[in-house]
Amino acid sequence: MKKEVFILSISLLFGTAFSQECKYHKVKSGESLEKIAKSYGVSVQELIKANENINPNKLKAGESLCIPQKTPAKAQDYAIYKVKKGDTLYSIAEKFGVDVQELKSFNNLNSEKII
Repeated sequence: MKKEVFILSISLLFGTAFSQECKYHKVKSGESLEKIAKSYGVSVQELIKANENINPNKLKAGESLCIPQKTPAKAQDYAIYKVKKGDTLYSIAEKFGVDVQELKSFNNLNSEKII
């Protein structure tokens, strides 16, 4: 009998989803968000979201900006669950507090049928 293994990333990422790691940049005269974003490889929207206290149209020299850092997920951010007889995607999703569609997507499933 073939058993599927599901790796659930979303359920355990809630604790880290709201924390943000930053690298700080001190604004120099004449710099724009576009220029800063490009130099760090992030989008202007990411900069604005990470720095809600700034006016994106009027940067001031000397202001410190949080440059959001993209950190790879750590192994402990995932749970491995071995499917048991009688399990459904819905019951597994409910057990881990995740959405069925997210569970399907993360595990590259095309249907809700599991074995």
